Amino acid sequence: MDNNYPRDALKPGHLLLWYKIERVLGEGGFGITYLAHDVNLDKLVAIKEYLPNELCRRNDSNTIEPNTNTLDDFETGLNRFIREARTLAKFEHPNVVKVSNVFEENNTAYMAMAYEKGKDLKDLLKPKKTITEDHILSIIIPVLEGLDYVHETGFIHRDIKPANIMIRQDGSPVLIDFGSVHDTKKSKESVTTLVSPGFTPHEQYVGNPESQGPWSDIYSLGATLYRCIAGVNPVDAITRGSALIKQYDDPLVTASEVGKDRYSEHLLKAIDHALAFDEKNRPQNIRDWHEELVGNILIEKGDTLNEGNYIRTTTSHHYDPKPDKTLDLTKTSKPIQKKNTPPVALISIGILVFLIGITLFSKTEKTQEKQVAFNQEGTSTAKNEKESSGFDEIAIEKVIKEEVKPPKLGNLITDKLSDGSEGPSLVVLPQGSNFIGSDEKEFGRKNDEGPQTLVTIKEDIAIGITEITVADFRKFVDASQYQTQAEKEPNRGCRTYQPSGWDWTPGTSWKNPGYEQEDNHPVVCVSWSDAMAYVKWLSKETGENYQLPSEAIWEYASRAGTITPRFWSDDDKACNYSNVSDFSRASMHGLEISSKNIFPCEDGYTYSSQVATYEPNQYGLYDTIGNVWEWTYDCWNSSYTNVDSNGGPRLDGNCNNRVYRGGAWGNLPTLVRAAKRLTDPSHYRYYNLGFRISRIIKG
Repeated sequence: MDNNYPRDALKPGHLLLWYKIERVLGEGGFGITYLAHDVNLDKLVAIKEYLPNELCRRNDSNTIEPNTNTLDDFETGLNRFIREARTLAKFEHPNVVKVSNVFEENNTAYMAMAYEKGKDLKDLLKPKKTITEDHILSIIIPVLEGLDYVHETGFIHRDIKPANIMIRQDGSPVLIDFGSVHDTKKSKESVTTLVSPGFTPHEQYVGNPESQGPWSDIYSLGATLYRCIAGVNPVDAITRGSALIKQYDDPLVTASEVGKDRYSEHLLKAIDHALAFDEKNRPQNIRDWHEELVGNILIEKGDTLNEGNYIRTTTSHHYDPKPDKTLDLTKTSKPIQKKNTPPVALISIGILVFLIGITLFSKTEKTQEKQVAFNQEGTSTAKNEKESSGFDEIAIEKVIKEEVKPPKLGNLITDKLSDGSEGPSLVVLPQGSNFIGSDEKEFGRKNDEGPQTLVTIKEDIAIGITEITVADFRKFVDASQYQTQAEKEPNRGCRTYQPSGWDWTPGTSWKNPGYEQEDNHPVVCVSWSDAMAYVKWLSKETGENYQLPSEAIWEYASRAGTITPRFWSDDDKACNYSNVSDFSRASMHGLEISSKNIFPCEDGYTYSSQVATYEPNQYGLYDTIGNVWEWTYDCWNSSYTNVDSNGGPRLDGNCNNRVYRGGAWGNLPTLVRAAKRLTDPSHYRYYNLGFRISRIIKG
């Protein structure tokens, strides 16, 4: 079995009625969707299984077993799933996925749907891609027709986003995944709180069914179009609500600002109208919003929206689809003198903030009686004692001003391998000084991050622009026939995070870390010894002196001339620069939405991302913070006492254990800092741990 296969999913070949499971198409917090073969009609179908991962588990006989303490929630959701699936089966529209069957088995329920071949809009928009206005309209108008049909029947979708708009092979769009649909005619019934950060309006976070309606789907559609024109998701409703309740400006940069001179004015205004925070200020139905959206299209209206004939009066939209690289889409909210926010809206925002327990956007006090750090398993440990940083405050300020120079991007280096192909690319670090370790007041600091010490780089050192990729590592394996430690111990594999905690997972390795990877993802499930074997091979191939970076060099490169916990300054900008624990991960894993668990943004990935997906730091390096942890050369020492002030590695101390740095995609924010250190035995390997290389430049 492929190690990427979800643990609770039905196995290929399993027969449900006359549907034979082929593979998993996708999974989320409330279920798994399979590709299956209808053996009666000899065609492919998609089957969605009700399987809320927080409420139940599958046993060895494939039966779903609800958790004892959540049995009522499981059964309520199951009954709703069956009832609403039966209603969806009545839908007949070319732009709405067709439900062909609903049935119960394995102590749960299943919904069989038409299998739509093609790509979803999310895939078409990767990475940070935008599309033209003509392309947007060719997708959105048919989707509006289908959604208007759904709304007319009394239902709302509640999870519209690029991933749920499929583009068929003939170019026609279809709205899919009605797993969270809600019957507005039964508006007083409770609804599940399902959110897709950036695309979900505030009323769905609160969970009040009476406040949800067509306007909620319109918000999500507006957010989807915002993504199409901006190249990034809009600011999520939690961030906006927090700012508005504090009487700050809305932090969302409007579509009219983002798309100015690249898209028509009426399109941008329609998007902004749809994204109004207060639901009462949005268009209340699809038809009204449709007319705003297609301002340059005359409509001969029929009885229903999809019966109308669309006649374009202007046929050219030659707007530049590329976003303005200088535009900052994460503007900071500032206090305003007076905000004319309706009292009802303020009450709604207050409920939103209260129910979610939002603490993300309060500023950390400069001094705290107790700071909290988190280990890799997410366990909190109170820090009650302070450790001398080695400098008084005046001295620190003087050193920062005089020694930390503005960074300058160095020369790029790519050495040739023996077969004539190119090795990994590196950048030469500028010589200069910066600190290793964290300031005593840094939130999440542990004693092993001190004493904070000034390190001065006096020689030319190059470091990998990205983490070593799967493709880089495969070249090494193919050339040397190397076998990693995880492959030598297939009964252990590498360590992955399970509901019960971190544990060895048999069969996992750099080839199959437990989730999908491509050639340009960072290689993981490699031990320190595996990484050292790679740099030894690379040195032999190129005739150059390659090595894992020392801790000091790694931190110097990661900080890139900055003195903040990360090379960016504001947590709400984290997803511009890195793959971190974000709203999507909180939603998928049921995490409390708070500053201890996530950054207030969405980066688009729940596991590792392809290297160089996000913006580089000031030295031109990608992913030094987040994505995957990176091995360094150093032996473990519990402090920076006697650290080499010239940046050399620590080869004393506990050399059975080695150090890794930088944090990974799902770690708590306290773990994702330039100064954060973790250690494990050199033979350990994790599905979120890789490495980056360095090289001494010969004079």
